[in-house]
Amino acid sequence: MSTQARGKQFVEAPLERVAELLRTALARHNFRIELVNDELCELAASATKTERIRTTNWTYDYRVICNWEPVENGVEVNIEVNELKNNGSTEKCSAIWKDIASVLVEKAASLKKLKETRPPASKYGSARFATAKDIEAAGLVEANNQVNSRDARRFVIGPNIELGAMMTLPTEFTNMHSLVCGPTGCGKTTALFIPNLIERLGASAIVTEATAGSEMPDLFLKTSRYRQKAGHRIYYFNPDDMSSDRINPIDTVRGVDDAQALARLIIDNTTGKNLGGDPFWPDSERQLLSVLIAHAKSINSHLGFVRELLNEGPDNLTPIIAKSPSAWAKEQYRGFSNTAQEGVKRGVFSGLMTRLSLWTNPKIVALTEKTDPDLAALPDRLFTFYLAVPAHRPHMKPLAAMIFNYFLNLAQEKEFTHPLFLSLDEFTNFGVINAIASNLTIIRHRGIPAMIGVQDYIQLEEAYGRNDAQLLFNQPGFKAFYRPRDLKTAKQISEMLGRQTIVERKVTSSGQITEHERGRELLDPSELLALDTGKYIAFTPVTPPILVDKFTWRDYEEQTAEPPLPRLKIEIDDRVVKACAEARKEPDWAKKPGGQRENSKNENSKKDSSQKEEAAVSVAEEVAAEKETSKIDEDWLRHSAMEQPSTASSTSTSPSASSVELVPELLVVDHQEAVQLDGPDDEEKRLLEAILGTAKAPAEPEVGTWESKEVKAPEKGKQRPEPPKQIEAEPQPEPAIVESVVSAEELTPVKSQAELAQFIEPVVASSLEAVIEGEPKSVDIASDSVVETPVSSTAAQGEPEELEESYGRGRSIAKKRGRKRKIEIEDDPEEPD
Repeated sequence: MSTQARGKQFVEAPLERVAELLRTALARHNFRIELVNDELCELAASATKTERIRTTNWTYDYRVICNWEPVENGVEVNIEVNELKNNGSTEKCSAIWKDIASVLVEKAASLKKLKETRPPASKYGSARFATAKDIEAAGLVEANNQVNSRDARRFVIGPNIELGAMMTLPTEFTNMHSLVCGPTGCGKTTALFIPNLIERLGASAIVTEATAGSEMPDLFLKTSRYRQKAGHRIYYFNPDDMSSDRINPIDTVRGVDDAQALARLIIDNTTGKNLGGDPFWPDSERQLLSVLIAHAKSINSHLGFVRELLNEGPDNLTPIIAKSPSAWAKEQYRGFSNTAQEGVKRGVFSGLMTRLSLWTNPKIVALTEKTDPDLAALPDRLFTFYLAVPAHRPHMKPLAAMIFNYFLNLAQEKEFTHPLFLSLDEFTNFGVINAIASNLTIIRHRGIPAMIGVQDYIQLEEAYGRNDAQLLFNQPGFKAFYRPRDLKTAKQISEMLGRQTIVERKVTSSGQITEHERGRELLDPSELLALDTGKYIAFTPVTPPILVDKFTWRDYEEQTAEPPLPRLKIEIDDRVVKACAEARKEPDWAKKPGGQRENSKNENSKKDSSQKEEAAVSVAEEVAAEKETSKIDEDWLRHSAMEQPSTASSTSTSPSASSVELVPELLVVDHQEAVQLDGPDDEEKRLLEAILGTAKAPAEPEVGTWESKEVKAPEKGKQRPEPPKQIEAEPQPEPAIVESVVSAEELTPVKSQAELAQFIEPVVASSLEAVIEGEPKSVDIASDSVVETPVSSTAAQGEPEELEESYGRGRSIAKKRGRKRKIEIEDDPEEPD
């Protein structure tokens, strides 16, 4: 029977390093490793020892068997020492056991010390998660964890179970803003937004959130009463709830810059994404809206009133704005009214009416006609403002964007007695906030941090575009990521976490130690997709990434249990209801030909079957304008017109300091539509394509080309007569036959697109105007005259001289040299959408 000694020893070491530690401890006593099984956590070793007692040599055959298992904060090792020849005593076996155990503990302590002092391997990367020591050293553990005495300027990260304390971000890092990314239902609101509103009672807050339907907004429901009891004034705006506080966005307008910024905000949030096209219409609508906002501000009015003004139409609005207290509004509208063509004016009005259609809703008008909060007293108070928008009503985004911008401007302009932070959950549901990236920089310097909640980077990019989305994503100093649901986001987070170098040391079955280095992601995408739902990953400016335990609803169950106090509802008076009903009707001026405009590339408005005809109207009006006598206000058309020096001696009537000439390139998109609609023959296509700059070089020289001729300016002071008014009851005109003379001789090629535009402009203008006005004409280029063709009923009713005077706009630009040809231009039939 063998003698033995056995016992257990706790070792503070990683499980994978225990075999190596045992191998080192056994080597101290000359034991030879016979078997190592890392999977089963077993090791066997043996040693033969000789001892001479007096004159006799005694041989001992020792065998050691070890096995181990992980326990809390370390590993428990079971060591058994046997003497197989029965020559040894139990005392000797116990002594060997103690020696092995003591060396094991000693080497484990040395290993721990080396890991703390020696830099980790970094051949493939040195990414790691923050330890409790890192968190304490960075100052993320607040000294006082009492809610009422906590520093309200510090962002609440979450609990640290190991330290038994709350983690908060120091003020200087809180002011760098924070970004919270997680899909719907992941717990963003419960884990971060509610804790920050409950814990930071010493700071005022502006809170945004989205509602799923008619129910009360979650953050308002769960935190407003608690903050009210702590001394906060509670303000609430929800366009779907008539118990809201009223906010008039125009009240923040202090000057022209503010009026233009508010107009841009509305235009940007009512323009479809990824739509190309001529920026002429949205730019013109923005400028007109700026004028109307400035006028409304000068008489202390609101956006519902602005929408009513648009129903007056361009002509009826002129005497109204002429009496405006705003000198800038009067000057700008006078320039617009005097220089823009009738079709352009009506197109701008109709487009802007569509953009402001939200203000034909009596509820919206009632909620935005005045401001209830006392702005003068607000900076000296503790307050919380809740802004909610129904997620299922995207058409309300412009209003939400304006209300948020209202308070963002307030945050930048006022000095607040108490700290202020922005809690912006579901940030992209509030439309596009102009220059939000630069605004975040401004409020950071003012000590106003923002907490932005989104679902992922893709959502940011869809709302703000790639450049602004990158700024919004990269700017915040703190970022929180919850378990993603798509591979692309998981890969993005994995790349942000980085790679680590793994050093694998193994003890072979023969007792040899081998070492191998390799690199891997700190968490690969598959691990992130399976991330513990009770945790989230936090990136801070001062520590490695932190794996944070989330707050749950139970942590703040008591504080969020009490609902807000009942609120009085706003009564909508009959005046508002009637005004909105009138605003929804189509005004008389819009029923005239050319009174409505459809531009699907620039706005999401209702389609109209007359879109192509109206495009032709716009072309005719613009191209036929006298370049020498009609200068267009640069402030209205500067994004659409190409500047050229004027050759006329007449003076513009526009009040603007600078102006540009109207050239065929002004409405390039409409020119292209006219080419497609009117069905010109091959030669006319080539001429129009040359104007548009889209002509392709021919494979071989053609028989004859157009030669540019000098165009004589009209006699000084001579004005082009106005065209006759449209007769609404007249039927659609028949196709018009336009005769023109084309030279068959070989002429000198034109030198530039501008020359060709100058040459062909009167031809296109006269031809298209004849079609639009319903009066077919024959235009003889050589004779500079218009010959009536008795097809239209209008011509037969006795107005030939007036029409000839109105439409005889051709100029002497070439001599008649040969054959005549006919160009048939037909009204475009209605086409299905």
